[in-house]
Amino acid sequence: MIVLSSTVVAWIVAVLALSMALAQVLARRREADALARMVRVLERMSGGDTHLVTPELPGRLLPLAKAVNLLADRFRKNQVNDHPERVFDQALVRETPNGLMVVDGRGVIRVVNRAARDLLPWTAEPVGQRSVDVLPLTPLADVLREAADTREPAERAARVGTRDLLLRGIPLADGSGTLGVILDITSVVSAERVRREFVATVSHELRTPVTSIVGYAESLADEEIPPSARSLLTPLVRNALRLSRLCEDVLALSRLEARSANLPLEPLELLPLTDELVDGFQDRAAGRDITLTVEGDCGVAQVNADAYLAAVQNLVDNALKYTPTGGHVTVRLSRQDERAVVSVVDDGPGIDPIHHARLFERFYRVDPGRSRDAGGTGLGLALVKHYCQAMGAEVSMTSSVGTGSTFILSFPVE
Repeated sequence: MIVLSSTVVAWIVAVLALSMALAQVLARRREADALARMVRVLERMSGGDTHLVTPELPGRLLPLAKAVNLLADRFRKNQVNDHPERVFDQALVRETPNGLMVVDGRGVIRVVNRAARDLLPWTAEPVGQRSVDVLPLTPLADVLREAADTREPAERAARVGTRDLLLRGIPLADGSGTLGVILDITSVVSAERVRREFVATVSHELRTPVTSIVGYAESLADEEIPPSARSLLTPLVRNALRLSRLCEDVLALSRLEARSANLPLEPLELLPLTDELVDGFQDRAAGRDITLTVEGDCGVAQVNADAYLAAVQNLVDNALKYTPTGGHVTVRLSRQDERAVVSVVDDGPGIDPIHHARLFERFYRVDPGRSRDAGGTGLGLALVKHYCQAMGAEVSMTSSVGTGSTFILSFPVE
């Protein structure tokens, strides 16, 4: 028989007592954590989300969890019976994959749906808190503030981890607050990136053989060949040159779209640049008896010289293509509201307003047949838009059928 000393017995008793104390502490901690989870569930239920199920709670708290679930179930049934339309609206907000939140006129968050909770990295329960204190994304706070201040919708793009998000702030019609919308556009951005890379790769691969075709075709055109062969060669040269311009335009557009930041800008006098550019078109204009002039001055503006020349060149080229023989094309420079404005004005056939919204889309043509006959690639105005965006400039236009067209570029001066 083994006889334990009093010291060993004392140590065993102490260890057992300590173990029991630790077990009680851990049990209390589990109960405290479980109660905290229940409180969060109840807070969300108070906001109208009655489809939540209270987490299973340990031991003595299990009856309480069942009672809360029963209460939520009864409340939900009463809502369906008394206010079916409101229930459907709540279900729409709750189940939509788009993040939605409402901020009242005092800047306090009133509603945050499930998608918004999943899309943003919240660090605290947002409902009932001031948006400036708990919003985890600065661009979202910016669009909500802008929409509240201007009473106009505002929009920003942001990247959170591996997600690309489109953030919108929309003022509520009754003026009581602002609706925040969070859209997950990761798949759209990824598809657009793949498309740009594919188009750029194909254009790059086509450029070398197309250049060879143009070179050989132009060489043949300089040779003495039978008239029957020349009638075949002329459209070959024309279309080969058009294909070459198309490849160059697609590559230029791809480079602009793939940029990670705006182009470097410098303060430049726009009048000398514009005069030099327009001089290069004078022979072409004279060949069709078109009067091409530069008017006014806008002083210094913040531009990228290459992008500015490319944008204005596209606009002047378009104006000459569509202005009838004996017409006028004017490049007008002016200062308006502390911005340098360059307008290209023609007295061509004009453009019906139904086309204005899509005019700067790639490959969009008002008259496809006429555009191709004039040698256009369908990318000129899309390039103008992207050159302006890369310089922080703005582009717009005014036109109607029979009155000509005016394309307007507006540049910052500081």
